[in-house]
Amino acid sequence: MNISVDAVLTQPELKLGFGSRFEDLYDRAGLQRLDAVSADLPAASGQFKQTLQRLNRLIAGQQQEIQTTVENLRAVSENFKEITDNAKKYPAQALFGAPPPPSKVMGR
Repeated sequence: MNISVDAVLTQPELKLGFGSRFEDLYDRAGLQRLDAVSADLPAASGQFKQTLQRLNRLIAGQQQEIQTTVENLRAVSENFKEITDNAKKYPAQALFGAPPPPSKVMGR
C-alpha cells in the first residue's frame, strides 16, 4: 500500500497527540531541501552562463554554414511547393507520369 506523507499527516488520529509535531518536522525537512537547492543556484547559474557563451561561440563560428543550410531549406521548400501544386492541378501526371506520345499508327 502506497500512502503519501501528506495523507498520513492529515489523518485525525495523528492530530490528537502527534500531528503538529509531524507537521513541524515535515515543514522543516521541506525547508532544508529548499535551502540545499537554493545554495546550489549560484554554481548552476554560472554553469548555465558558461554553456550559453560556448553555444554563442559555436553559432558564431558556423554562421556561414547555417546561412547556406537555411538557403537550401528555402529552395527545397519552394521545389516541394511546386511539386504539390502540380500534383493538385494534374493528379494523373503525379501518379502515372507524362502522357504517352501520340500514336503514329493513326497517321497523325
